[in-house]
Amino acid sequence: MSIFIIVVVGVFIGIQVANWNEAQAFNDRETKLLIELKREIEAGINTTSQKADNYRQVLAAAKRSLVAISNEEGCKAECWRILVDFMHASQWVSVRVDRSIYDELRRLGLPSNRSIIDSIEVILAQNEGNAIIFDDKPIYRAKIRQLIPFDCPRILLVKLLYIFRWC
Repeated sequence: MSIFIIVVVGVFIGIQVANWNEAQAFNDRETKLLIELKREIEAGINTTSQKADNYRQVLAAAKRSLVAISNEEGCKAECWRILVDFMHASQWVSVRVDRSIYDELRRLGLPSNRSIIDSIEVILAQNEGNAIIFDDKPIYRAKIRQLIPFDCPRILLVKLLYIFRWC
C-alpha cells in the first residue's frame, strides 16, 4: 500500500511540476510579447509623428500651389519648384499603425492585465478614427498626377540627386 501512495504522490508532484513549467513558459511568452508590443507602440508613435510632419509639408506645398495657380504671370524661372509643390501637394500615405503584435497577444488571450488592454484599445481606436479620415485618396491626387507628364517625377528625381550630390 505504501508503494501505491508513493507512486500516486510522485505522479501528483510530477503533474504539478509540469503544470508549473507550462504556466511559467506561458508567462515568459507573455512577457516577451509585451516587450515587443512596447516596441510596436513606440514605432507607431514615431511613424505617426513622421506622417504628421509629411502631411504638414503636403499642406504647405498645397498652399504654395494655390498661390502659383492664382499668379497670372506664369511660373517664370520657378517652374520646377512649382511642379515639385504640385507633386508634394498630391502625396498620400496611410496613417494606420502596425498592430500585429497586439493582435497576436489578443489571439492568445493576452495581455492578462485588463488595464493594458484598455490602454492599447484607446490608442488603436484613436488611430483608426484618424485613419478612416485619410482612407480615401484625395481626388486632387488623381487629377494632378494625370496632368503631370510621366517623365517629370523621374527628371525631378535626377535633378534632386544632382543637387544633393553637390551639397
